[in-house]
Amino acid sequence: MKKFYFLALFVLSVCIGASAQSDGDYYLDIKQDNTRYYFTWDAQKNLYTITVPELHGDFKIYDSEYVEGAGDQNQHVFGAADGQSAGIKPGEIKTCANPGNNFSVEGGGILYNVVMEFSPTDMTLNIVSGSSTKPEPTTPTITIAATGTATTPEAGTVDYTITAYAIDSPESLTYDITLAYIPAGNSDTSNVSTTLTGTLSGSQTLSDLTIGSTTTVTVTATATAADGTPLEASATTEITTPEIPILIGQLADGSWQPNVGVNGFTEGIPGVYYYLPTLVGDGEFSFVSKLGNSPDDWATVNAHPRYAPAADAQQEQAPIDTWVPYSRYEGSTTGSWVPYPYDASRSYLVKFDFNTQTVQVRYAEALSGIEDAAIPTDGPTDVYNLLGVRVSSGNTRAEATSGLPSGIYIVNGTKTIIR
Repeated sequence: MKKFYFLALFVLSVCIGASAQSDGDYYLDIKQDNTRYYFTWDAQKNLYTITVPELHGDFKIYDSEYVEGAGDQNQHVFGAADGQSAGIKPGEIKTCANPGNNFSVEGGGILYNVVMEFSPTDMTLNIVSGSSTKPEPTTPTITIAATGTATTPEAGTVDYTITAYAIDSPESLTYDITLAYIPAGNSDTSNVSTTLTGTLSGSQTLSDLTIGSTTTVTVTATATAADGTPLEASATTEITTPEIPILIGQLADGSWQPNVGVNGFTEGIPGVYYYLPTLVGDGEFSFVSKLGNSPDDWATVNAHPRYAPAADAQQEQAPIDTWVPYSRYEGSTTGSWVPYPYDASRSYLVKFDFNTQTVQVRYAEALSGIEDAAIPTDGPTDVYNLLGVRVSSGNTRAEATSGLPSGIYIVNGTKTIIR
């Protein structure tokens, strides 16, 4: 009778133990975002198992009796025991503790299709397998990658590449490409659309960006697979455009003062700027992105990009009518150009070209055919810029160019420099 009693007691205890172990008893809280990934009870192995498609950030294991904010909850939390790395990797076993330290992927990053086994009895977490390589989709899918590059203060390009998975001849599909961004002077998003056929990569130029600013561009590709599956992918990139350079140097208004410079003007050619400096001394000059706030504020100047000779020489000749290369410096530089031959009595026109990354010095009178010609003061006058756009009409000749920015204009058929 006693033997039957003990046998019945043993069977009862086993049944009670088995019933206490089931799916949903324990879960992962990845990145502590309250998204639960539940373990499954494996009766043959006598432990809990789980497969996580993507594992990243910090995580711990919790049992179903855990209550957030309640007291004495450590017994329901399982983390990494002291004396070992909390970083996990495939093929290792970690000792757990209550509550222990946060687990995480060793070295950071992401592990995909992670299989783990957890034994609350042995207090162990076995990382059975996992991969740092994201598995390719098995159904028709596309992804897109995009890179933005500034070309001038007002423009930039976005290069994009589509990658296709589980699609035969993806180049044969037609992809509708949309670039969404906020143009200069706007508060609403603008869309530029194009079509990609016969290739999986393309490039789009955006010519209306905000000067000296970062523009976020979202590139979206849509298509339909041969089996009718709709395909869509998006990527985001940024284009940071530079400021329009400011000419500084040996200027009549302040020789090599960080708060004195000459602003450039454009005649409609994107990325090309003209400067009409009054050079003194040796006639040295270079370009900055931002002026200082006082005669001794070089710190502000040096905190922004500089443009100077390609070789950081103290002084480099810029032969008249010759394009010479420039280098962009992220900070201070002692390099400068000087017109060659230099004549302090002449007027100079300096051109800066972002497209070719070059600078050119010319005699201002050679371009206009005059030396600061005086404008007659009588009669109505039409004024055009070099693109042929009329910018002033019907005023007297004395008032014809009043209020116009510095530049080169056609005043009653004569090229004229307005300083």
